Amino acid sequence: MLKNTSQSYGSYTKSFHWIMGIIIIGIIIAGFIMTSLADSDQKWFIYAQHKAFGMIILVLIPLRLFWRLINPQPKLPKSTPPWQARAANLNILFLYLCMLLMPLSGFIMSSFGGHPISIFTLFTIPAFEKHQIAGIMHETHGWLAWGIATSVTLHVLGALYHHFILKDGVLKRMISEKHSHFNKVPA
Repeated sequence: MLKNTSQSYGSYTKSFHWIMGIIIIGIIIAGFIMTSLADSDQKWFIYAQHKAFGMIILVLIPLRLFWRLINPQPKLPKSTPPWQARAANLNILFLYLCMLLMPLSGFIMSSFGGHPISIFTLFTIPAFEKHQIAGIMHETHGWLAWGIATSVTLHVLGALYHHFILKDGVLKRMISEKHSHFNKVPA
């Protein structure tokens, strides 16, 4: 099944989710590591990869948002308290906002900081003339890093809570086609 249903996510949504999830978690880890390293070839290599993958996210996020808008979103189990459903929806909204603003702030920070962005040495996005907005975006990027790290952590913990504690099939619908006990109230 390619498209979402009211009960499960389709193959395209799952692919977007897992590919972007892996890239984002990798970028977050790389970001925290690279900023703690002393100047070296290894540090600049990590920076280059971080920027290249950030540009991939910047291209993928509008596609993912469009796909989300034209597909139904599976509902949470009926047993989910309204406050949890609202919290989950707010976290997803914040996560999407961060997925858009993180690479955008990184692009602006680099470009207006006088640093070109190499996309895996295939091509390079040239830098613009230096501008003070680079410093503002540097600060913004740093705050967003903590925001997205927190949001991703809450998202993962929520999925694990549904899978191991509630056993309600919420995680399974993002992993497999079979989620037979979804919407059953746990005993």
